[in-house]
Amino acid sequence: GHEQEKFTRDIEIMLKKDAPAAEKLREYVDMRIRLFRELVNLSALGVQSWAEVSSIFGDLFSRLEEQELKFLHDVLLAGKETGELALLHPAQTAKLILHVLHGLRLRTFSTGRPPRVEESIYEDLKKDSDHLIDLLLNGIQRHPSH
Repeated sequence: GHEQEKFTRDIEIMLKKDAPAAEKLREYVDMRIRLFRELVNLSALGVQSWAEVSSIFGDLFSRLEEQELKFLHDVLLAGKETGELALLHPAQTAKLILHVLHGLRLRTFSTGRPPRVEESIYEDLKKDSDHLIDLLLNGIQRHPSH
């Protein structure tokens, strides 16, 4: 659908930007949440039933998964090449980020019932997603000072 094409296009544009990997990852998280929000709003407005929206979600995200993986991989790889990221396995890391983001979304919107569409849902999802990216970028183990 239209939302998916826009999302894919936005991702491609962002990939070409000359910006740090960290910034691109954060922006990607925002874009992903906005995409949901648009889809959930379509269902809330009665344009489509929640059952339809759920199956669109399923379809959409399985179709998008390849593009998202490629995007994440490209960003991580570029960050590794510039020395911004100390990263051994960009491909596995990309997959892991996508799976965890997916898990956060499923926790927020279980497909069985229509979501409560108040603002706080998106804020929580964003907070958790941002926190994930922070943990990833900063690590949580204390590094002994040399």
